[in-house]
Amino acid sequence: MSDIVLVLGIMFFLVCSIRFSCNKKEVMFFSVEQTIALKGVAILLVYIHHFAQIRCAFYNNHTFLGFLGVSVFLFISGYATMVQAKKKQDGWKKNYWRKKIKRLIIPRVIVVFVFGYLAGRTLLQGLVESAFFWQDWFLAAIIFNYAVFYIALTKKKSVVKVLFICEAIFVVCCIASNQLIMWYNTAFMFAFGVLFAMHKEKVLEVISKLLYHRKLAVLLLIVLIFCSMMRYQRFIFDTLTGILFVMLVIIYTYENSFFSKFYENVGRFSWEFYLVHSRIIGIVLNRFTNNNLLAFIESAIISLGIAVVLNKTLEAFYNLISKFKLSR
Repeated sequence: MSDIVLVLGIMFFLVCSIRFSCNKKEVMFFSVEQTIALKGVAILLVYIHHFAQIRCAFYNNHTFLGFLGVSVFLFISGYATMVQAKKKQDGWKKNYWRKKIKRLIIPRVIVVFVFGYLAGRTLLQGLVESAFFWQDWFLAAIIFNYAVFYIALTKKKSVVKVLFICEAIFVVCCIASNQLIMWYNTAFMFAFGVLFAMHKEKVLEVISKLLYHRKLAVLLLIVLIFCSMMRYQRFIFDTLTGILFVMLVIIYTYENSFFSKFYENVGRFSWEFYLVHSRIIGIVLNRFTNNNLLAFIESAIISLGIAVVLNKTLEAFYNLISKFKLSR
């Protein structure tokens, strides 16, 4: 019963905090600050998912929050990538991969070596884990999508079509190689984000018409609940659930002026938070406390603190290098 109370209590707090974050500040729909805040919500969904998997037997029978959070991440990543490419036009390729390496790979390498050292792992083991980064399924998925996007746009191909085809091939390869479902149950969300960026005005026009009687959101919610509970043909139902959830996020943020400085701050450090949170949960539970609620709070605070320090340290380091190059 305590597991049920913990999970439901955390979910109740999350829902209330999101609801009370609306209409406090007017923000443009799917602006940079709003999408960053949505990433903040998404990483907390992933955090709750991983913590509950470790500590709550009740949750493991109904696990779904993690891939919903990942669905939002990949959707926003696809959306933001397409928006930036359209904004920069011919200059979109400049520093494309340099930025990805600085933002994704370097923080991960640091986390792998630091926590590997704390765990007593050898330098060689750290090098192997850093080199074979595709063992991290989410990092592999996001880099795969960035690569397909880059190639398609460089070759002047239909980006959306190429993405959907390549993501379908990715799914087939994952299934054929017996990968866990988490590798591919959110496979198409990046392409949907790109598609939304290309046709946002049309989509919003349709949503505005359909929401006149507010029946669409209720219908989507009912279907979402049904799909999330289905465990037959999980890939199909997980994919449908992820798409429906993102549609509800779009509708909710469109109808309500969602913004939270707290979620925006969490979202700014979401990648670093993702890299460290599972490791921190294990350390807190093994060395500090067995109390679920206390461990949940402590792990979240410590993870966010480390994420901020890592992000700001690397930012300062990059700025220092830039100044050094300019002074030469």
